[in-house]
Amino acid sequence: MSCILTVCICTYNRYDLLEKCVDSLTKQSASNDIFKILVADNSPDATIAENEKQKYQNISNLEYLHITTPGLSNARNVGAETCGTEYIAYIDDDAIATVDWVKGLIQGFEAFSNAEMVGGPIRPIWGKQKPSWVPKWREGFLTIIDWGEGEARQVTEHEWFAGANMAFKTEAIIKYGGFPTNLGRIGGGATLLSNEEIDLVDSIKKNNGQIIYAPLAKVDHLVDERRLTREWFKKRVSWQVVSDLLMTGKTNPSADCWTKIERYYELLEPQQRNLKAFDIKHDDPDLFHIQLEALECFLHLSFSGYGVK
Repeated sequence: MSCILTVCICTYNRYDLLEKCVDSLTKQSASNDIFKILVADNSPDATIAENEKQKYQNISNLEYLHITTPGLSNARNVGAETCGTEYIAYIDDDAIATVDWVKGLIQGFEAFSNAEMVGGPIRPIWGKQKPSWVPKWREGFLTIIDWGEGEARQVTEHEWFAGANMAFKTEAIIKYGGFPTNLGRIGGGATLLSNEEIDLVDSIKKNNGQIIYAPLAKVDHLVDERRLTREWFKKRVSWQVVSDLLMTGKTNPSADCWTKIERYYELLEPQQRNLKAFDIKHDDPDLFHIQLEALECFLHLSFSGYGVK
């Protein structure tokens, strides 16, 4: 049986996590003959990368590349350009594939004649206990995805996937120009640029490619404790606005932006209704969600050049 899928793990200086991810891929229910593992090491030290590479010499279906040009999008593009397989799947180095992950992705492609992207659920591994103030509606920022169980199916309009668990028809990535290198994380993630998948997904949709949700293709993903602060959520919202701006060249404030800001201010004491309102630490998850919405709207309006209402 020929190899039809490459699993690409893009990693940066997280060799302890990488080892666990690779180990989960050696335990797949799918035969090693039909998939291979490609480690795309974007770490800066070539000597350390070479030493780490030696750990995996006994895994027959694993290839290890050290990629010197920084950037997650670039590493993903190199994976697609060099894999030589019909499909390529991406998994984060801090994720662990469930035993049927590869099987579920391949079944998703084979069940639909024009499938160009397949994704699955991402379950959290909490780095510390989940804080009570985390809004349910913002769990997507923590890369938690669950669109239900059942058979593989096409996604609905409002369903989406994340880079920790997504696969593509390789020729689709090449055909649509790959992942934009001006978006996505670089290095250790000092910035939280995102949207690198959105541009590619939009191209697939515009060209009538099918996007498939495969419930069997589950991964478990570490929610780093450093993300479990209110400050990180605010930073994530802020970088999302910047990512939107870089992707389209402009921001597009929603029609109800002023309403969302006013709604938040109405929930505060009069003396709190100023810019410091965005620094208040709310314990109620619903109120924190409203604060994040207001912050997002404020930034959209600011970048759009809106004056005072």
